[in-house]
Amino acid sequence: MGAAALLGGRIPLVESLFGGLDGVYQVHKWLAVWALVLASVHFTFRVGLREWDTAAIIALPTATTRLVRQLSFVALMAIVVLALNRNIPYGTWRFAGW
Repeated sequence: MGAAALLGGRIPLVESLFGGLDGVYQVHKWLAVWALVLASVHFTFRVGLREWDTAAIIALPTATTRLVRQLSFVALMAIVVLALNRNIPYGTWRFAGW
């Protein structure tokens, strides 16, 4: 997801590496789709596996971490589904004046 964010930054050097804005768009789109797929796998199969337990950087209550994880997943799903909807015009995504 970090790579997708970097591609979305419209950095000229990155655009030249991918052959322009169209190439960056394609890679950005597929990175987002794969992020959703991998997040789904992680979210589905993570539950109850002791092998995946690691030390937390910040210890939070279990209910809080579960809520944050679920809301993050739903937000990612909504963003990808909205971005793949071709009926939404480009001007909706672009801020006026940019």
